[in-house]
Amino acid sequence: MRRKFDSLNVDKSFTVWAMDTMEAALEKTISLTKQYPGIKYVGNKTGGVILEEKGKIIEVNVGKNLLTCNQDKGICRHVLFAVLHPDFEL
Repeated sequence: MRRKFDSLNVDKSFTVWAMDTMEAALEKTISLTKQYPGIKYVGNKTGGVILEEKGKIIEVNVGKNLLTCNQDKGICRHVLFAVLHPDFEL
């Protein structure tokens, strides 16, 4: 991780940057939990993420310039939750 950080042009030390990043991820997670109380982030999958809501598994898939939800078939609260979650990976 440090080697990747060193390849960036960042004006902060690695320690300061790491703590700022962790704090931002924590604040974002707290905010998402309040805004979307029934949705839980399960994990990443190839080409998207897996969420859970009321015991149902929901997949948000990343297509070419498009995010889709297998439940609502479009941009919905599940897609917004996934994109805003700090663990979301493209």
